[in-house]
Amino acid sequence: MATIRPYRTDELDVVADLLARAFARNPMHVAVFPGDGPDQFRQRKLLFSTTLEFLNLGKRVVLAEGDRVVGFAHWIPHPGCRSSPEQKQKAGPRLAEGLGGEALSRVITWRRAWGEHDPDEPHSHFGPFAVHPDAQGKGLGRQLLEHYCGVVDEAHEVSYLETERAENVQLYQRAGFEVRAERVVLGVQSWFMTRSPA
Repeated sequence: MATIRPYRTDELDVVADLLARAFARNPMHVAVFPGDGPDQFRQRKLLFSTTLEFLNLGKRVVLAEGDRVVGFAHWIPHPGCRSSPEQKQKAGPRLAEGLGGEALSRVITWRRAWGEHDPDEPHSHFGPFAVHPDAQGKGLGRQLLEHYCGVVDEAHEVSYLETERAENVQLYQRAGFEVRAERVVLGVQSWFMTRSPA
């Protein structure tokens, strides 16, 4: 039985590894980190570990089967979802050194384009959210998503997220999200979705 509990900071490496594996085939990550080798995995993991350590510090939970972390979800209230200059200054050197100029440029283009759709009104910004690839297909993602929706419903908060996977659009729609905008970024179709509290 999988249980949801708070994320611990000593799980940073485990969660970054999980996210890097879970997002390996996401269209945006393929566009930003072309290829499917160890270098691309290292770059994805570095992006997630740096983001989790320095940027967008919000609410984080893990889904665990016994001692093994198999899922992760993160959300943060507006305007904290917009990284401060101080946060960017801390993360920048590590990303520049670890990603290289071309990949970093693509990350900046992607994040800037998505950031332009971030609502100005108060909201809870959801993501990243993932289940380890070898634990998918068992309803664990739905369990995490339902947990999140319950939290924001209780707080009576509007939710917001971005996705570049068409199948995820349907998953989120079943949870009450609606598409508010669409955009092609780095050749990848992206959807921007909001959900009113139940």
